[in-house]
Amino acid sequence: MVARMARTIRLSSAFERAVAERQRHSTTPLWQEIGVHRTTLHRVRTGETEPSTAFIAGALRAFAPMRFEDLFESVEQAEQ
Repeated sequence: MVARMARTIRLSSAFERAVAERQRHSTTPLWQEIGVHRTTLHRVRTGETEPSTAFIAGALRAFAPMRFEDLFESVEQAEQ
């Protein structure tokens, strides 16, 4: 049986660098700025879940002027 490959979105290493930089300058929790529950932020950062469209939109707003290509990457993964 041949494994089928699917594309998924995950956070880029630049996302984590942007988080570190933002924490030096902001007192608002990142999960609030993105507009998701703090558990959701943790799950996306650890790779447990994929970022939703709401997460992506919130991250783009929180890290403006960074672009989608700066914060996220499209990767192949085997379908289960």
